[in-house]
Amino acid sequence: MESKTEFDVIIVGLGCVGIAAAFYCTKMGLKVLGIERFNDTGSIGTSSYGFTRIWRMCHPDLRYNDMQQEAIEVWREIEQRTKKEILVKTGFVWIGPKDHPDFKSVVDSKQGEFMTNQQLKSKYSGLSAIPDDLSGIFVENAGIVRVQNALQGTKQLAIEQGASLKFNTKVQKIDKVKGEVTLESGEVLRAKNIVVCCGSISDQFYEKGIFEMRKSPQETYVISDNSGLPPTMIMHGAKELEGFDLYALLDGENLQNYKFGYEAEATDNTKTLPILKKYFPTKYEKLIHVQPCSYAITEGEEFIFERKDKAIYAFGLNGRGFKHMPYHGKRIYHLVAGNQQEADKYKKSRNIPIQSESKMQEPIAKL
Repeated sequence: MESKTEFDVIIVGLGCVGIAAAFYCTKMGLKVLGIERFNDTGSIGTSSYGFTRIWRMCHPDLRYNDMQQEAIEVWREIEQRTKKEILVKTGFVWIGPKDHPDFKSVVDSKQGEFMTNQQLKSKYSGLSAIPDDLSGIFVENAGIVRVQNALQGTKQLAIEQGASLKFNTKVQKIDKVKGEVTLESGEVLRAKNIVVCCGSISDQFYEKGIFEMRKSPQETYVISDNSGLPPTMIMHGAKELEGFDLYALLDGENLQNYKFGYEAEATDNTKTLPILKKYFPTKYEKLIHVQPCSYAITEGEEFIFERKDKAIYAFGLNGRGFKHMPYHGKRIYHLVAGNQQEADKYKKSRNIPIQSESKMQEPIAKL
């Protein structure tokens, strides 16, 4: 069964990046069809779980700050047009060893204000059990993204701008040469461009060897007590974390809970729960929910935004898809439109050079 309708763009996968692409492509006047196997945008099974995500203007690789700024500008537009609050400014605390290169470079570049271990524990009673060799950076320009408002607001505008969205619809096959998408029902859809942004299951739709990607299963732990903790934080470089990050932030529809996510490659509790019990003993006792999820991890943790014939592959965001969601939608549009230079402008790393004289010993003037 073949469809007579040809679209400018068919988007396979309407998670945070796919729905952002639908919004931006329709905003620019393109005829768009979006296809999603679940019943709405944003699946809890293939991305981190909960009501919130972190946004922050703080990173050793300046590309992420640039992308964050572009994302914020689009989110503000969506907020204004839909009257939905998406961004909540709360500040952010990055915790780590002061001699870690990433931590040191962010402080040296004055993206935030340094906090000693004592200052951290004095300001946030919930951090009283963290190791004494960890320091902090407080970043004012950071906060929380309200997930459902972001997703539903973006979807609302995409539809208003003319997008056709199919939910509860599974794709069986993608032909990148012919520009065809075959559904499980047998229907064949055609487009000038097919965008594949299915996160950790994107490997179902390309031949092996095109991209290097692995799936990283993870878990999110929701706790009922958020008192004495930073509204948003990331712990990086602590010995027990074995090279992975522990992120944590306010969660719940009314921000009444707190959630932790550990980016370890394990779907059991053998690593995460002992860390929570050791670093946050009073919070660990109030654990109320555990949710598994999965990330698509690429070599060098570089984003995949590549065209192969009529297909555009956009995935492998390594847990950084949501915080830059509107920018990624814009980037996909530029690939569709053939604006390769604009699409690739953040492709090359722009790491902050580490200064020869560190400011790490200077406590912040105001907490």
